[in-house]
Amino acid sequence: MGKMMRRAAAAAALGLAAACVAPAAALAYAPADDLVHERAAHGDFAPLLDGTDYHAFVKPATPSANGGLYTRCRVCGFEEREKVIYRPKTVRLSASAYTYSGAARKPSVTVLNSAGKALPREAYELSYAPGRKLVGSYGVTVTFKGDWAGTMHANFTIKPKATTLRSLKAAKGGFAATWSRAVSQADGYQVRYSRYSSMKGYKKVTVAGRTSASKKVTGLASGKRYYVQVRVYKKAGGATFVSAWSPKKSVVAR
Repeated sequence: MGKMMRRAAAAAALGLAAACVAPAAALAYAPADDLVHERAAHGDFAPLLDGTDYHAFVKPATPSANGGLYTRCRVCGFEEREKVIYRPKTVRLSASAYTYSGAARKPSVTVLNSAGKALPREAYELSYAPGRKLVGSYGVTVTFKGDWAGTMHANFTIKPKATTLRSLKAAKGGFAATWSRAVSQADGYQVRYSRYSSMKGYKKVTVAGRTSASKKVTGLASGKRYYVQVRVYKKAGGATFVSAWSPKKSVVAR
């Protein structure tokens, strides 16, 4: 349905004068020329006046719905959206994960609308969770303003610093692994091993305690080669955070 037909239908539904939706050839235009009204319906044929005969207003876009720039006739109430304000859709952080270093982390934020365009920085304010130094998960709240309204949230993590596998020695039916102790932000270690260098089908054992630095694994097939890695884990806020795995080493079980 064309705009004029939509206007006519809207006018009929509201019981408005047909002159308010007359063909464009007979009309004087408001500065917002999508609002087509004949001034005769309002008293004469002079141009429509902003603030007297119609006014413009903004319906802010929210994370769930587009907004827009609208004009509304003060005489008949007809309303038209002149410009779409696309809703904020995606909050992107410059980094979603950091490695613990003791320094406070503060990722930069970009907000994309539903058309894939970045919102201007003045369209929102940012609030970061306090701390942001220790291992854990932290939130960023985006509060919109101006032509946008509502809030969105994003999270980033700080993971433990990785350790290194210092030595890997063959043992009867297995191996003995030794690694470097974490200085802080660690509750223990995870050791994984596999018959394949890709670590396919690996098995994993947990060693509790930050000061632990070795593990002997037995019950493996003698004469077979095993690939081994270790990583740090830390519990915080009801979740477990892990470091990257150490570089692999391999050993043949005795």
